Amino acid sequence: MKKNVALVLASGGARGMAHIGAIEELERRGYKITSIAGTSAGALVAGLYATGKLKEAKDWFLSLDKQKILSLGDFSLSTSYVVKGDKIIASFKEIVNDCRIEDLPIPVSLVASDVIHNQEVVIESGSLFEAVRASVSIPMFFRPVKRDNMLLIDGGVLNALPLNRVRRTEDDLLVGMNISAPDSIVPEAKHPIKVPELLNKVPAFSKLLEHFEFGQKEENIADEVADSINYISLVSRMTDMMIQHNTVMMTQLIHPDILAEMPMNQFPTFAFDQTDEIIE
Repeated sequence: MKKNVALVLASGGARGMAHIGAIEELERRGYKITSIAGTSAGALVAGLYATGKLKEAKDWFLSLDKQKILSLGDFSLSTSYVVKGDKIIASFKEIVNDCRIEDLPIPVSLVASDVIHNQEVVIESGSLFEAVRASVSIPMFFRPVKRDNMLLIDGGVLNALPLNRVRRTEDDLLVGMNISAPDSIVPEAKHPIKVPELLNKVPAFSKLLEHFEFGQKEENIADEVADSINYISLVSRMTDMMIQHNTVMMTQLIHPDILAEMPMNQFPTFAFDQTDEIIE
C-alpha cells in the first residue's frame, strides 16, 4: 500500500484546527507526508507542520480562551480592516523562529490572493511567516499584506483547497482536507465566537474611536461601529460562500485519492476557544 502523501489543507478559520487532528491520524496510521500545501488556516498548519513544531503549536491553540484571543487582537481604527495581525504572528514566532520556505525539509506551497491583479499567488520561497500572514488575511478582518507589487489577502477567496498546487512525487497519495463542506444536519456549536462579540468586549472601543478619530458623541459612534460590524459579518459570510463554491469546483476538477470533509456549519469561523473539540 502506498504510504507517501501529498497533503492539501483548506481554508476555514478555526475549523483549520481539524487539520492538526488529520495530520496526527495520518502519522498514526504510518503515512509519510512528503509535501504539503495550504490556504489560510491550512497555510498556517502546513507551515507549522513543516517546521516540526506542530505539537507545540497544538498546545498553544489548546490554551486559547476568549480572553487570550482578545489579547491577540491588535485592533485598528482603519475603516479597511479590524485587526492588524502582527500580535498573532509574533505569538507563533515564540514557538518557532521564522525561516525561509525553500529551506524546510519538505516542499511547502502556500496560497494567497492578489487583489490588485485579481490572481492567485502561490508562495514557495521567502519568509514563512510573511507567507502565512498573507494567506490568512480574511477580507475586512485582517490587514492585507504588501508583497512586491501585490496586495495579498486570504487565499481562500480564489483557491480554498489547492489540490493543484501541492508538489507531487511518483506514486504518492493525494489527500485533501476540506473544512468548508456543504452544511449538514450537524448542529452549530453552542457557544460560537463572532466578530461582533469580540469587538463588544474590547475595553472602551467606542471611546477610542471617539477620542482618536471621529470626535463625535458616543451614541453616534456606537451606531457607526455597529454598522461596520454588521458589514464585516456580511463580508465574512460572502467569503464563506466563495470558499465553499470554489472548493466544490476544485474537487470536481481534481479528484484526490482521499478527501476528508467537515461541514462549514459544524464550527464557526472564529471558534478558536473550541480547538479541543475541532481537533477531535
